[in-house]
Amino acid sequence: MAYQESIVSAITDIPALVATFAASEGWTVSGTTSPILTRPGGGLSFQLTAGISGSDHTLQWAESGGSTATNNARVTSPKLNGTAGSPAVSIPSKVHLFADTDPEPFMAIVIEYAFNSYRHLYLGNLVKASNFTGGEVISGAQAFNSASSSHYPMSYRSSEYLFSGHWKGVLAEANSGGLYAAHANNPTAWRKFFCDASYPFYGNFDGTEAIGGFGDDVNDGYLARGRSAFAGVQILTPVNLYATMPISGDTLFAPLGHPAGVRMINMADLEPGGEFEIGSQTWKYFPAFAKGATTVARSSAGWGVSESSYNVGYAYPKD
Repeated sequence: MAYQESIVSAITDIPALVATFAASEGWTVSGTTSPILTRPGGGLSFQLTAGISGSDHTLQWAESGGSTATNNARVTSPKLNGTAGSPAVSIPSKVHLFADTDPEPFMAIVIEYAFNSYRHLYLGNLVKASNFTGGEVISGAQAFNSASSSHYPMSYRSSEYLFSGHWKGVLAEANSGGLYAAHANNPTAWRKFFCDASYPFYGNFDGTEAIGGFGDDVNDGYLARGRSAFAGVQILTPVNLYATMPISGDTLFAPLGHPAGVRMINMADLEPGGEFEIGSQTWKYFPAFAKGATTVARSSAGWGVSESSYNVGYAYPKD
C-alpha cells in the first residue's frame, strides 16, 4: 500500500499527480493531463478529468474506450458564502492519494480544501462476495449545497456519500457512479449508485441499483455504533454492497462484496485528517465532507455558509 500528500492550488493540478502516483503503484497509465488508468492485472479503463467552468470545479472518473460504465463518478468543489448567483468556490490546498493492490486494487483521492473541508473520489475493485467477473467501482462523496431564497434545508443524510444508492442525493444519475458485476443471473451488469425515486422504500427499486453506502441503512448501524474510544482503537466498517432484485411489491438483495481499501468510520471521537494504528498498519481518516455537530444547515438567500457530514467519515490504509 502507498500514500502521498501533495500541495495543490487548483483542482486541475490533481490528474497529473494521480498519473505519476498510479504508475508507481503498478497501474497502467496513459497520459498525464487527463490520465487513463487500468488496474494491475487488467480490466475496464477509466479516465480522470478535471475542469473549471464558471463556479463548477469538478473532478471525475469516466470509462475510457468502452460503454460498460453507463455513468461517471464526479465531485464538485464546495460552494459557500455567496449570493444566489455568485457562490464563493473553495480552492483545494492539498490532495491525499491512497493505493493498494491487495486484496484488490484501488485508488482513492481525498481533496482537502481547508481544515475540516473535503471531497472523496474513488476508483477500485470489489472484494467479491460471490462468483462474477468485473468488480470495478467508481464513486464520489460531496455535500449537498444549494442557493435558495427559501432557506432550503441541507441535511447530512441528503448529501452524496461513497457507494450510496438509496435515493437521488445531490448528483444527477449521469454522475452518481456505479460498479460492474457481470454474471448470467444479473440482468444489469453496470449497477448505479442512484435510485430514480425521491425516497424509495424497498418496493421502489427498479433493479439497476447497487446500495450499501451511508444512508442506505444496511451498514449504517455499524457506523453509528462503531465507537470504542475507551479501548484506544477505532472500529472500521467495510461498505458491503448489494444488488437490488425487485419482486412483486418488494425487493431482494444479492451480496456483491465491499470496495477494497476504504472503510466507513465514526468521527465523533476523532479530529479531521488524523491517523491511528491497528497492528502494524496505519490508517488515515477524514470526514465525508466536514465534521460538524449539526445535522441540518440552511441557506439564507444564497449559498450555505458551511457543510456538515455529522460524524460520518472514511478511513484509508496508509502503510
